[in-house]
Amino acid sequence: MEEVGDDVISFEEELVSPFDILPEELSHFLVTRCLDLPAAFSVFCVCKLWASYKSELLIFTLCDIRFDLTDYEKPEDKDWKWVALSKLPFTATNFTGIGTQHINEGIYEGEFVDGVPCGKGNYKWQDASYYGEWKGGDCSGNGVMAWTCGHKYEGNFKIGKQNGFGKFTFSNGDTYVGNWKKGRRNGTGKFTWDTGDTYEGEWKEGYREGKGKFLWSNGDSYDGAWVAGAREGKGILVWANGEWYDGDWLNDERTGYGVFHWNNGDLYEGSWHDSIQHNYGKLVWGNGNSFNGEWKNGNKYDGLLFEKPSGRTFHRNQNEDNLKIDHSFLHPLVSNSMKRNICTYSVTGPSCYFQYLYKTKDNDERTHGVCISCYNTCVPHYATTLFTPKMFYGGNFYCDCGAGNLDQKCTCVEECAAVQEEKKFNTTT
Repeated sequence: MEEVGDDVISFEEELVSPFDILPEELSHFLVTRCLDLPAAFSVFCVCKLWASYKSELLIFTLCDIRFDLTDYEKPEDKDWKWVALSKLPFTATNFTGIGTQHINEGIYEGEFVDGVPCGKGNYKWQDASYYGEWKGGDCSGNGVMAWTCGHKYEGNFKIGKQNGFGKFTFSNGDTYVGNWKKGRRNGTGKFTWDTGDTYEGEWKEGYREGKGKFLWSNGDSYDGAWVAGAREGKGILVWANGEWYDGDWLNDERTGYGVFHWNNGDLYEGSWHDSIQHNYGKLVWGNGNSFNGEWKNGNKYDGLLFEKPSGRTFHRNQNEDNLKIDHSFLHPLVSNSMKRNICTYSVTGPSCYFQYLYKTKDNDERTHGVCISCYNTCVPHYATTLFTPKMFYGGNFYCDCGAGNLDQKCTCVEECAAVQEEKKFNTTT
């Protein structure tokens, strides 16, 4: 036995304490009644081989007087005798047993093998503390690490870092339960924010990556692919109001090909860029009308507009200066009437022919279209602010001005031979 001052700091295991051969009742009497507490603790330290002594209350009292155990949390899987032994320093470099030692900038209390932490032990330093399994001087196995800032991790470790399965609780209430690798979230796991938002799925090097589902506290949800913490790849975003998007993502934005369903029945299917329609796609309204063509920055630019009630198809281009009329697509009589600045209704009557028109609205706010002849001759005389000259289309239709569907009478319609023949045919049949 080696003494420094009044404290006993080590005892060779091959020696036998006199207390080890005394009857248990006599030993208990000597420790608790005949010796003061500091001396009793010294006696207890000598009795390392005294396996029959199991008075936890006495040992706790001795430890509390000797080490001041205020705010000390005893490991659940250890008794107070283990705690007392773990707080005893040692001098042997190849020590194997239970003791305490300063390591780096902290203090280790626990089990040693050949002078290094191995087995169960508690390590405290300025910023945190760890209790759990050790191997080769590193925390490896199952353990609990608590930081002074309020963070806490419970789970598996390997070479001093979280590795395997574990639970991390942040000081603000956020939690992560899942797999780890080299101190980072890796594999599958669930992260819950203090706001109620959750993500459950795959992780890689601390980021959401792979397949996973994010559920917002307001009821919105995303289920799909992730890269470096952002939605990227294929995925479905569903809003709490019933709208949803199914398609491609890039850097957390709808980019690529996708389908968007509005809760009013409208549907868009086509290309996206930064979460807005761009390039080619088709929009179908809930009433059956549709636009199929080119989009720019979320706006319909150049394509075909189909109106379900009339069955007519129009060509729409938002930049009329860049659209040239190709007479080769027009019926000869329609082309001739346009060149003569005569309303095309003179040729088509109520039948739909491919031609060009301007979209407009009359005072009843019913949507109509007029041919180029009426745009040049009749429209300037309409006293209405509802006319939108930039809405330029091409497709199958007849002129609403010549058909008398607008507020004022058409001034350039002509009873041509084709119309007369149609009227004659209708009369005879």
